Amino acid sequence: MRAFAISLTHDVNRAEDLLQSTLLKACDRRNRFEPGTCLQAWLFTILKNDFHTEH
Repeated sequence: MRAFAISLTHDVNRAEDLLQSTLLKACDRRNRFEPGTCLQAWLFTILKNDFHTEH
């Protein structure tokens, strides 16, 4: 996920902030995750949406 965040932001520090924000949002919304689905895809979606919301 870190590499994906860096590819979106082109800034290591911003990518770290984005990754931390993503993980915090995932923890807050863990009740929305459906067991049996791909956790990695769910996290990447949160990260991508968070990035696009800011820009």
